[in-house]
Amino acid sequence: MRKGLNLIIFAAILSSCGGKDLDALKPNENAPKFFRNGDAFFSITDNSSFDEATRSSDGKEIVARIASGESLFLLWHQYGCSHCDILRDVFVPYIKNTQALVYSFNEKNLLSGIAEIENAYPSIGERLPAPATPYLFYLDAKEMTATKINLTGKTTDLYAFTETMYNYMDFQPTYTFRSLANFESFCREKKCMSYIEDQASYGSLFFPAIQDARKDSKKEFAVLDYEYLNEQEKEFFQQKYGAPASSLLDFTNEKGPTLISSGQEDILRNYFS
Repeated sequence: MRKGLNLIIFAAILSSCGGKDLDALKPNENAPKFFRNGDAFFSITDNSSFDEATRSSDGKEIVARIASGESLFLLWHQYGCSHCDILRDVFVPYIKNTQALVYSFNEKNLLSGIAEIENAYPSIGERLPAPATPYLFYLDAKEMTATKINLTGKTTDLYAFTETMYNYMDFQPTYTFRSLANFESFCREKKCMSYIEDQASYGSLFFPAIQDARKDSKKEFAVLDYEYLNEQEKEFFQQKYGAPASSLLDFTNEKGPTLISSGQEDILRNYFS
C-alpha cells in the first residue's frame, strides 16, 4: 500500500511540474541576488497560506524598504479569491523549495498599501494596475519602477512558475527572520554573523562597501527584523543580548554571541571576503 501511495505522490509532483525536472532549473546568475526568507527555512509546508509563506507587509514598510535601496517582490492576494487559491498551489511549494523572500499585501492592507506606494513613489505607482488579485510585482529600487510578473499559464505548473521567477532572481545566503526562535536556531546551527535591524536601519546592509563584499560570498548571514518582534520577544531579546537595533551579533564565537556596535562595515567586509 505504501508503495502505491508513493507512486501517487510522485505522479502528482510530476504533473504539477509538467513532467519536467525541477532540480535542473537554475536561477539566472545575472539577475539581482535576493535575501531568503529565513522563517520559511523552518516552518513552511505545502499547506501553508500566503501570509505564512510571505512577509505580510503594509505600505509603510514597503516604502521604507524601497527608500533604503532594497528591490523586492510584492504579492497581492486576498482571502476567498479562487484564482489566489489556484496560485497558492504552486507559489507555496516554490517558497518551500527556495526560501525566496516575497512581501505581500492581503485584503486588510491592499488598498492602503497601494496608496502609500503611489504617494511616495509616483513612478512606481503609475506602473501598478487597479487593485485585483492575485498579482505579483518586482519593485526595482534602483530604477524606481514596477514590473508585473506574467503568471499566464503558470499558476498550475510549478516548473513554469519556478522558471519564470528564476528569470528575475538569484539568491545569496542571507536569511531574514521575524521569529526570534528561528533566528537563534539558525545562527547557532550555522555559527554565522547576524544583524539586528529596525525600520530606521533598513538601508544599512545596502551600503556599497557591504553590498559589494556580500554579493558573491557563500557565507551564511542572518538578519533579525526587530521591528516585527512582539513586546515579550523584544524584552527577552534585550535582557539576553542587550543588543539594540543596528547592531551585529557574532555567533561565530564558540564562547557565545558577541555584540558589535561599532566598526561594522570593516567587520562585515572581512567576514564576507
